[in-house]
Amino acid sequence: MYGVETRIKDKSTDEKYIARQVVSQPVLSKLKAWLEQKQPNLVGNTKLIEAANYLTNQSHKLIRYVGYGQLSIDNNRDESVVKPFVIGRKNWLFSQTVNGAHASATLYSIVETA
Repeated sequence: MYGVETRIKDKSTDEKYIARQVVSQPVLSKLKAWLEQKQPNLVGNTKLIEAANYLTNQSHKLIRYVGYGQLSIDNNRDESVVKPFVIGRKNWLFSQTVNGAHASATLYSIVETA
């Protein structure tokens, strides 16, 4: 799937939509059919079963991008934007005074917007 996305990254949204319908949709359909066939036979508490259950429960989200040329296959860009705040949230716990926390917030704001 990511190979397809790499090949079409500079294409128009209409071209992306068509490529996804022609190449990605059949793969996702086969994966869904395979999963529907195999999942009932999986027993126990293994990582494979956990992954199969997750895929089944999240498949409606996985296939969403195929129907729209403007959507990305994943949210990696969004997560990289939020990452400094997630890391900062842990660091901010160590501010010992209100003034220190305010100074840190100001500094982080300047760095992040520069």
